[in-house]
Amino acid sequence: MKNYLSIIFVFTIFFSNSVLSQEINKTYSCKEPGFLTEKLKIYDSFDYANGKFVTYSVTILGQEYLNFGQIYEGRIFGYNRNEQALTVDEISVEEGNVRQLSRYNFYSNEIKSLKSEFNSIINSVENFKNFNLSDTELENEVQRYFFTKDYILDLSENNKEKFSQMFIGSSEYNCEKEKNENQKDAKSDMKNIMIKQMEDGCLQGAQSKNNLTPKVKEYCKCYANWFDENLNQNELIEFLNKSNVDKKKFIRTKNIAGSSNSICKI
Repeated sequence: MKNYLSIIFVFTIFFSNSVLSQEINKTYSCKEPGFLTEKLKIYDSFDYANGKFVTYSVTILGQEYLNFGQIYEGRIFGYNRNEQALTVDEISVEEGNVRQLSRYNFYSNEIKSLKSEFNSIINSVENFKNFNLSDTELENEVQRYFFTKDYILDLSENNKEKFSQMFIGSSEYNCEKEKNENQKDAKSDMKNIMIKQMEDGCLQGAQSKNNLTPKVKEYCKCYANWFDENLNQNELIEFLNKSNVDKKKFIRTKNIAGSSNSICKI
């Protein structure tokens, strides 16, 4: 886990009266080295007390997820949870039409079991562009935001072992503002790209362990081919969004790998 992760969690966000007109209704094309080009969209801003909040979305593997965050000095900080997943986002100030997106992912059944009177409507929204919040709904989202933030901050300070167990990875994106705000997301050949990345990831993992033998190469190709032949694009995206535990369970259930009788074996 990178050192600056702790900076985000201990950072106290103060309210800001800055004008937000330049922050909203923007679309960015985000790149992570070796992975697909994703999207960051900033939709709308909301005044609360003397602070600012915003709705934004991040597209991961072709699936767009709406989020709720707080603005501080041009940066966006998001603490969002859905079912067993919790994400922490830091989106930098735009410089030269570019923003940096840092996303930290946590996963645990405990997250799903959190007891809170503040139930978000964000996860049920379908029309992101025209979505708005009433005063009551905004109050609820803000309180849920701080409830989630306080929960993960408390873990990072007072239960580092559980915090580490729940942390499943981070991603860094370089996001460049699109010139044509209305251009459609490019989804052609996405499945082929994902399949290729699965095979390449398998090969890179073996290479890092100095185990890139001909049999391993055949295994990686077999593994990627199974997903290509048996899952459509949406099913593949659903698999890739699973936790590591659920991925392993899926692979065992389908007998793809893991035993001498598996479809793909070394």
